[in-house]
Amino acid sequence: MSEPNHYQVPETATAAFTPEQQLAKMLLQARENGYTLGLFYRWSLRGYLVLFIAISIGIAWFSWVNMAPGIYAMTGLLVGALLRDYGVAKKQVRLWPVQARLLDWEKVQAMANGEA
Repeated sequence: MSEPNHYQVPETATAAFTPEQQLAKMLLQARENGYTLGLFYRWSLRGYLVLFIAISIGIAWFSWVNMAPGIYAMTGLLVGALLRDYGVAKKQVRLWPVQARLLDWEKVQAMANGEA
């Protein structure tokens, strides 16, 4: 009298687009166009929009309650995050030629096609 598990994912169901596929497609795009700061910021646009909205809400609230140190803190958080990401992006641009030579592009292409 074993009952079927209604919470089990069917074995035929596969993810339409996995994070690995997305990363592989991004690597292929960087291989074609070169890894630049513009490409980094284009890929990060959604995250930056969320960051700007969250920081803007914080700044607006601190302005509403007339709390200048909070405004300065939120502005500092934003500037700090932007400077940190700029440093990471600049380092990634500098390291990209080495990474591009080390990657097995056939495996990356297979992963982008969903074969791996």
